[in-house]
Amino acid sequence: MSDIKITETLFQLIPFIESKFMRPVDQHYAGEMTPVQIRVLLYIKEKSSLTMTTLANEMMMSKQQLTPLVKDLVLKKLVQREHDPNDGRVIRISLTPLGLKWHDTLTAYTLNMLKAKLDNLDETDLNCLYNALTDLYNVLQKI
Repeated sequence: MSDIKITETLFQLIPFIESKFMRPVDQHYAGEMTPVQIRVLLYIKEKSSLTMTTLANEMMMSKQQLTPLVKDLVLKKLVQREHDPNDGRVIRISLTPLGLKWHDTLTAYTLNMLKAKLDNLDETDLNCLYNALTDLYNVLQKI
């Protein structure tokens, strides 16, 4: 298969996943959290603690764009800024206990929403989806 065909298929898959799976979560939390703030919290949870520079680079945002988002999350008591114990000049961002609880709530809601969507599939489709997702995940980790 050509690289062009793979690239086009992957390109089509991204907005499809966004509309089917990400947007419903964003809409559920609209008013209390922006989609970008949700992504920031998820990324911080994944990494446990990181600097603003690292977070900005990983999220492909400038620090100037990220600063007000993180400031709002600090005001909501979902994240905290702490001095790095190895270098007091460095500020690290991590989730607070409330942020961890919020993450758990988000995860539970998302899993329930996904399960409801999967309830419409028969066993053959579920097995096919599982195998495809497992393969996709394993391959994408290499990129």
